Amino acid sequence: MNTPETSAVKKISIADDQRHTPDSSSPEWSESWVFYAIDPTQGFCCITRLGLAPNKQSCSVLVAISQRGKPLYHRHQEHLSLPAGDLHEGISAGGLSLRAIDLETRHYRIEFADAAAQLTLAFDWRGTHESADSIGLHVPAGVAGLSNMHIEQMGRIAGRFDYRAQHIELAGMGPRDHSVGTRNWESMLWYDLAWVLLDDGRALGLIQAQQTGRLVQIPWLWDGTQLLPLSGMRFNKELDAEDRPQQVRVTFCDPLGRCYRLSGTRRTSLPCFLDSYVVHSGYFDFELVDDQGVMTGVGAEEYGYRLGEVH
Repeated sequence: MNTPETSAVKKISIADDQRHTPDSSSPEWSESWVFYAIDPTQGFCCITRLGLAPNKQSCSVLVAISQRGKPLYHRHQEHLSLPAGDLHEGISAGGLSLRAIDLETRHYRIEFADAAAQLTLAFDWRGTHESADSIGLHVPAGVAGLSNMHIEQMGRIAGRFDYRAQHIELAGMGPRDHSVGTRNWESMLWYDLAWVLLDDGRALGLIQAQQTGRLVQIPWLWDGTQLLPLSGMRFNKELDAEDRPQQVRVTFCDPLGRCYRLSGTRRTSLPCFLDSYVVHSGYFDFELVDDQGVMTGVGAEEYGYRLGEVH
């Protein structure tokens, strides 16, 4: 895949990050927002996802939580009524609400409640760097089955988690993504993902997806001053007996001739089951080696696959 010049990187606008009107009548046109909350001190990892399918007049909600290496909570709701609203006033469904406090600075508020489980979660999410459209960086026309735009960004989180008799003040990091366009999970045999916020402020979004007959790679780096598409990525992982990643090793290069080695170790596992698809996610500790030396960081790793397609 050709790597675009750094000067061609498109800036993500406020309109890009708003709720969209479908530009297609396809029932597979969708829009989704994902926000993670990771607190290394608490060994806490949470993924929240709101997915809209306006041409079907429906939506889906996913909230999954793990702590200290073990799953703690999992809710996946499909075929909910399509909610009204936009990011300024908030969008809510299935107990999950998402609101932009300030889209200019990418400051969001995420809240979730499950009264029957005595669970409430609320956190603020603030972006730490320029947003990246990972698909637009590599394939401006979009990728069939993977959507037309995939905005990614690392952020800092602060909030509170209450569950049964447990009360936790959260502080840490979390990746986010905002996906827009015609999308079909069944088109991906499997995918790998690593989202990393390094201690020096650099950030990485490393995604590859295997479709029938081709491997799509859309990795990027925020190097502290600019957003760069990456190339030559090799993404290797070690799985445990339940096919969950426990170690990852990724190599890649940027357009400025700098090459990198990233390694990650799982700290807590977060399996998510989506009908015929499974996503093994989790909080990982990372270490990046490059010509500047060694830098540590924190992030999320995902390995998703169609059931029966483990590789």
